Amino acid sequence: WADAGAAIENMLLTAVELGLGGCWIGSFNREILEASISQPEGQTALYVVAILRAKLVLPTPGLAANILRVDF
Repeated sequence: WADAGAAIENMLLTAVELGLGGCWIGSFNREILEASISQPEGQTALYVVAILRAKLVLPTPGLAANILRVDF
């Protein structure tokens, strides 16, 4: 499982370099996911990684300057 974590970390870092956003999802319904995708027999999904175009939304003047929002 450590190899999966390292691979996902690299995917997310690459996504950021490409101007994309990503989310590592560890809690999901495996039965629904596995019924929806094709995967080799005997293998199961450990994690889901969502990669999307991200848009950084800067804070509204007057709000706390350290609050940023990312919309997908």
